Amino acid sequence: MTLGVLDVAKNKTKVDLEKLQLISSPDGNAYYHLQTTGNLTEGRRYNRMIRIVEPHLLVALAENRAQMMKGYAAGLANTKLPVTPRLRVLFQDSSIVELAVTDGGRNPNDRLVDIVNAGRTINVEGGTPRKPLHIVEHILMSHFAFTHSDLAESIVNLVNESSETKVIGIFDKSFAHTTYNYGRAAAMKHYDVYRPFPPGDVVKGFGFSGAEKLEFYTYLRSLPNVSERSPDLYHKTRHLWHDKTTIIDVKDLKGRQWTYLATGSLNASKHAKNNADLQLLFRLNTSSDLATVFRESIMAPINNEKSYIYTVEEAVFIDLIARLTGRREFDVTKASVREFISTIGNLDFKRSIEIMDEISLKETSLRVKPRPIIIEKRLQLFFTILQWYGSLEHFDKLSPENWKRKVVALMNVVTQRLNRKQVYSALGVFLYERGASDEIFRERINTIQSFFITKGLQLSGVDEESDLKPLPDLEISKCARRFGGNNFKQ
Repeated sequence: MTLGVLDVAKNKTKVDLEKLQLISSPDGNAYYHLQTTGNLTEGRRYNRMIRIVEPHLLVALAENRAQMMKGYAAGLANTKLPVTPRLRVLFQDSSIVELAVTDGGRNPNDRLVDIVNAGRTINVEGGTPRKPLHIVEHILMSHFAFTHSDLAESIVNLVNESSETKVIGIFDKSFAHTTYNYGRAAAMKHYDVYRPFPPGDVVKGFGFSGAEKLEFYTYLRSLPNVSERSPDLYHKTRHLWHDKTTIIDVKDLKGRQWTYLATGSLNASKHAKNNADLQLLFRLNTSSDLATVFRESIMAPINNEKSYIYTVEEAVFIDLIARLTGRREFDVTKASVREFISTIGNLDFKRSIEIMDEISLKETSLRVKPRPIIIEKRLQLFFTILQWYGSLEHFDKLSPENWKRKVVALMNVVTQRLNRKQVYSALGVFLYERGASDEIFRERINTIQSFFITKGLQLSGVDEESDLKPLPDLEISKCARRFGGNNFKQ
């Protein structure tokens, strides 16, 4: 028996490794294939592996593997490899499995967008009412990196239109916060996400009424006896939620219930151009053993590992509290972050400040952190601005959700991780109120600038140019008008 592992380590072209293993019999005929979400690494990760024995799939997988290895040996990029046709296998019970590879261009995740959009009551192209092709009853997502903007937008639009759809998701913490991040989970829960690339990009939080229907969690679990170098370099110090699975339960127009199940090596992202990844899409009877086992494998940790499960909102605040206090995320307890979120919603800023102070005094194993004087200045600045803004006359009736979104924006500014363009956007979220005039808005922006100057801090910690210069009126106005936007940037 031989084990063929697709290995692109010697290929000079920059690619992402397809997690593909093919077991062969002594005569060279493949007899089963192991498809996994796991990289060939010693890191502790939540992964899954599927054993495939269907003969048509095995032939297609063997041909694809041979084709890729031949191309890589010749130094070809993924975009130059021969196209592998998608293969669909239909079974006697009407179940289907469809194999798709990225081929350096095509994105198999687009199939999921189509399935979600087929359940919408609004025509995706023209915006006109229509009868849905099926009813989407439940969506269960389990992803390391959920960054696919079209999939996020399609789910949000569906939830806005349908009172029947329930959505549950669990994501790795590294893609579920707002600072220096690409993930979409926090944006779907109202919060703006500030991306490191392209420069200045902001994923605007969706302001839609169905956000409370999204039951989103993160997995946050440290390895024992480890220290972290910085908040952005922790993949070797904790367990990663490394799954790449989406489950969509639907009811067709004849009342039959089907489960669409997508899994493989491909993240829920739009980055297929340089990747060598594979995804299997099943259509199964909802009550089938395979559909049931997949659901249980995702829900079991959510239900049984409570100490490692946080809501996405809790993860957003944990990340920012840790950054501002110079501590690891694990130094911020679940009880303290929940109390902090509650105090913000109740406008009890005095207690919010006390909680941050208590956390800042804890011992930490974080090896690279701001100097104590910088931590002290940032905390004082955050407290000063929060108390000042809370004492002002407000021209909108601000709900607890509005206050939490505003505080997250302010915390991002005070971390000094944003570039100048992102600072404009965050200040717009924090300060803008529909009833306030441009003159009042500019006055409040200038007051915040004066607070930064007093503490000797710059508004941005990324740009080379000084951010202590007055903000141009044009930029202020543009920033403010984007406050309520629902646009998802690519």
